[in-house]
Amino acid sequence: MFTLSIMSSAWQKNTVWFLAIVVMSCGSRFQGNSDKALQEAVFRDIMLADPSLSHSIALLDDSETSDLASAFLVDLEEAKELEDQVKQVLEAKKDPSLDDRCILWYLENSLISKAFRDHEYPISTTDGLHLDLIRHFQNREIKSKKQIESFLGDLLLIDGHIGTLVDELESMRRDGIIAPDFILEKIRLQCDSIVKAPIDENPIYVSFQSNLNDINLLEPTRKAEYLKTCKAKLAERVIPAYVRLSKYLQQLEGAGVSIAGVWRLKYGTDYYRNRLKWHTGFDGSIDSLYLSLKAALNEKQANDAVGLVESVIESEFPENTPVFRKVLPVDAHIKGLNLLLALETSGGSAADRLAMAKLVVDIGIHSKRWLREQAVDYLISRTGMNPTIADEIVIDCIAHPGLSAAEKLGQLQLVELKKQLLKKSSSLDFNSFLLEHLKENGPLPIEVLTEVLINEAELAQSSL
Repeated sequence: MFTLSIMSSAWQKNTVWFLAIVVMSCGSRFQGNSDKALQEAVFRDIMLADPSLSHSIALLDDSETSDLASAFLVDLEEAKELEDQVKQVLEAKKDPSLDDRCILWYLENSLISKAFRDHEYPISTTDGLHLDLIRHFQNREIKSKKQIESFLGDLLLIDGHIGTLVDELESMRRDGIIAPDFILEKIRLQCDSIVKAPIDENPIYVSFQSNLNDINLLEPTRKAEYLKTCKAKLAERVIPAYVRLSKYLQQLEGAGVSIAGVWRLKYGTDYYRNRLKWHTGFDGSIDSLYLSLKAALNEKQANDAVGLVESVIESEFPENTPVFRKVLPVDAHIKGLNLLLALETSGGSAADRLAMAKLVVDIGIHSKRWLREQAVDYLISRTGMNPTIADEIVIDCIAHPGLSAAEKLGQLQLVELKKQLLKKSSSLDFNSFLLEHLKENGPLPIEVLTEVLINEAELAQSSL
């Protein structure tokens, strides 16, 4: 997400309403069959704590949560008391499940992250309401007349959602909080692509038409009426909303900044350390990491072709995985494992160099005051990659502090985990063991994975 220069007074409090209701009303139910309720509470807490996701809570097909964002707020101290209650219940379990461990990990990390909520912009080139609206309607299930009419009716809500977003962005602008010009431009172009596309090619219409085609009993005349209605609502309400957002972003572009690293924020150093911890589990010296990686890259030559690491593993979540786990940070697990496996092949060195360069760039931008152009030049000089791709990577680093570090730091932590597990069982086939665990349980935050696997190894060792 984009980084901000000033904390917004409008977002000082953190919404944990649903978690509060669950904790205060369920009482002893936590001792019984309340896992699902707790998981749903955590999921909503995650969404409401993230500016780019908080809008999306209103898009859920759940009447009980449609007004969640406007529910009463509690401050960080009250949130901590509530979350401590949940932690006490889970920690008291004799045999906490994998989901329990994930909830505990989230609770331990979320309060720190919430303190930096105002450092993040509500939209980016990959996240935010302007994209969530499209994705939401593309993924809507349409199998009945009721669902068709609900879909068409909800299209009218897009204008209101976009209007709310523009109002929020304007409020932030008055507080001096504006995203970098080049990021605003890319978001504007995304909006323009939706506006300029023919209605027949609009992603919402294409998805709607495809769903209607799959309903065998739908009469052709009724189908034609529904399609006509969809086109009319897109043209009259949806497209104008995106035009409004695009024009507003264009006005902001001239007032934005060109320097985008979080070092310029009031609490930028702590915020960046928090983002590294959140995405990768890293809690060491950033300076030492930066210097060692730069030294290693200076010794390497960019002679062989460099490219992104191709996924060689299945990383899907099992069917029964709670929704909240799917929005926890798991890139260090997946991307780190991909890099670990790539390093065992002939093409691993180029992939490793790219991963190290991305990590240096991430630290450079957010901690060492690098400019965008400096970061792009560094990527090109160390990897020989195409300038356009290098610029895209840099923009991604700017929009999501710490995320680009997940690949290399994930791989390094998996190497360390391998050493620990081999000490307990020298005959362990680490790669196969890791892949099997991933297949059975799905991806996890790297710290949870480490804790779980070491615990399993210790239990296995004690049973011998």
